[in-house]
Amino acid sequence: MNQVRSWVFNSNVWWAVTLGAVAAAGLGCEPSNTVKPGAAVMLSFGAVYQPAPTDSVDGPAYLTTVDAAGVPLIPPRSEFIAIFDRLLDPSLLEDPTTSTGLPGLATLTTTVPSVTLDASTVYAPGGDATFHVLLAAGPSFTVVPSCGLPAGAPGGVQLTMADFVSHDGKTPVVLATGVTSAITFQTEPLAVDIGVPAPTADPAGGPDVLGTATPDTTITLSFNSLTPPGTASTTPPFTAPCTFFSGLTIASRIHATATTVAGAAPTPVAAVITQNAMDATQWMVAPPGTGADGTGGAWPVGATITITVDAAAVDVFNQPLGADKAASFTVVGSTP
Repeated sequence: MNQVRSWVFNSNVWWAVTLGAVAAAGLGCEPSNTVKPGAAVMLSFGAVYQPAPTDSVDGPAYLTTVDAAGVPLIPPRSEFIAIFDRLLDPSLLEDPTTSTGLPGLATLTTTVPSVTLDASTVYAPGGDATFHVLLAAGPSFTVVPSCGLPAGAPGGVQLTMADFVSHDGKTPVVLATGVTSAITFQTEPLAVDIGVPAPTADPAGGPDVLGTATPDTTITLSFNSLTPPGTASTTPPFTAPCTFFSGLTIASRIHATATTVAGAAPTPVAAVITQNAMDATQWMVAPPGTGADGTGGAWPVGATITITVDAAAVDVFNQPLGADKAASFTVVGSTP
């Protein structure tokens, strides 16, 4: 599988690589080479939410939710971070010429048929007070699923501990009490947020009043997992192809209808539906007539617009939404 990865999905890893390179060049806060003797200790290993992997004070913001069986329940857009008490031998973890992770350091598994998960890895020799929000307090080792994880499915991640060696190049890393090098998890089901204007409470205590938007408003749909087709862009920031299954698309699973008279049946609207070329988790629902430049379209003034994502919408791993999701807003103002 092509391993060009989404900038949005891996921006923190880019920072880790960049800051690591700065440190190696002697231009930043270089880790001390005076390392206490003995085995390096892996202090923790856990899942974090990829868009917000670290806490500004406490290091990795490990996810702690579990399902009914006590198994960690994590978002499909998760990564995994291990923290060590001292420097490791980097020669077993990264290519010295490219600073990219070597293959075989971690294995991801899933129960989804016909899917073999791929991951990139980053070894960061240490965090810094200034950059703590970007780099976990280190040394750290991060496993990033290249296309995320299948939604609503069991899985696991296993570090290849034979490749984790202390800074002296010979002493194997040991695990702190209670820490394991393998994690079994369950991912959250596929979900979508339909970004219509928020409703407001009815002062009289009735149903909430729908939010309003102008006729030229484009609505953003945000999924919690990468969605197909997710084709690759040719200029930065890149978007991963993530084509585990050929021919998948969810454009036909997104619908818009308009109700122009109270009590009347909704009628289909020819909304312009496109995937965000820079983020395969997002779809844009623009009003009819919208051109390639994103302008020129309009929803019917006074209408109630309902956007529905049907139950058969899937992520890039062909995992379905499972139930229809809909949200509405009212069009106000004049046609541009």
